[in-house]
Amino acid sequence: MAVSRPSGSAITGLDSAGLSVYQLVFFAVFGCYSVLSFLNSSMVGTKAEDVQRTGVYFALVGVMAMMAAYILTTRAVPAKSPIVGWLVAIGLAIALSNIIQGQFSWTAAVHLGMITWWVLTMLFFSRLAYWKPQSTRNLVTIFTLAFYVYVFASWIAAQRIGTTYSIVNPVINAVYFVVACAPFVLLAKHTFARYVGVATLLISVAISFKRGAIVATALMLLVVLWTVKRNDRVRSRVAPLVFLPLLLWLGYSLADWFSGGYLSVRFSIEELQDGSGRGRIYDVLWRSVREANVLELFFGRGSEGTTALVDTGAHNQWLEVLVNFGLLGLVAYFGLIVALIRTALVATRDQARLNLAVCAVVTYLVVVGFYSGTLFVHQTFYATAMLGLWHGEHAAAHTEAPLGGRGGRL
Repeated sequence: MAVSRPSGSAITGLDSAGLSVYQLVFFAVFGCYSVLSFLNSSMVGTKAEDVQRTGVYFALVGVMAMMAAYILTTRAVPAKSPIVGWLVAIGLAIALSNIIQGQFSWTAAVHLGMITWWVLTMLFFSRLAYWKPQSTRNLVTIFTLAFYVYVFASWIAAQRIGTTYSIVNPVINAVYFVVACAPFVLLAKHTFARYVGVATLLISVAISFKRGAIVATALMLLVVLWTVKRNDRVRSRVAPLVFLPLLLWLGYSLADWFSGGYLSVRFSIEELQDGSGRGRIYDVLWRSVREANVLELFFGRGSEGTTALVDTGAHNQWLEVLVNFGLLGLVAYFGLIVALIRTALVATRDQARLNLAVCAVVTYLVVVGFYSGTLFVHQTFYATAMLGLWHGEHAAAHTEAPLGGRGGRL
């Protein structure tokens, strides 16, 4: 028998649509941030000298402030998330590393700010899902809409980059936003909607020529298929997804044909071995680890460590954490990955409504970390939002409903 839960906060009173005015205002502010962030980014072809990020940061502060206000005026979810704990540990490692190295830089502030954002996002959406589970479907709809907005934006980005830099087959980094939002598409109520969403994902990823996005998408879908096979109840709803490997191969082949074989070149042995200068970058960074003193080995070189050494990121989250935040940061990051994998395994066993999406999100975060980064990129918001929603629903299903809630002050 379902037991209704109190709101837990005075700011979560719902209208008939399942979303409060507060939540609608939050998503309006977040929408402003998203548009400003996307337009003022090199990912969409905006030249570095034309990028203006001031408005982006103000909007992001507004988003985080609204999240914090909700969290502070809402009762906590009874079950604690180990993912949040390890994110906090990573934040402490970042702070300690920069203090020891005397790096009080903008980069350090950004790194700490991004980790704080992920913690707030996890707490915010887990409490929404726990105290007001009827709003989850609306939240999924909003993020599904974001998926299609990013699809359109990535196609526009391809045109802008091609025109601005006279590139015939531009590589579109913005497609990572599409991939990060893709798990929400798997939650569509109707089979046709899931068909359209997955097909749109495959086309967008294939024509982006972004190797990392292609690999991540393929593995995400394979994990989803494995999860479906384990879960008979879900299988009846998403049985058509068994054709995804064929669709993936078809999308790859068509993109390669339209690009005149360019996509195949991107996956050649030579390109894979030293794509984006990774070979040189890895050599330099591993040498710095071997030559590090005790302080650098345990606490790292600070947030600007890799930038000082190779003038860019490490293109590997494990290596970047080791160089910048030392063994202390690496242990915290390892703990985060273990917590993510354990979450996915639990999701496959308890047949939760969001289990397919959670497994896809975890696959995305784990896989991309091996050849790029996830801790300090904006699209991780969508991954942590899904993890928060799942944690709230999982806690609601496995804990007793409280008898009363503490009203908030907003």
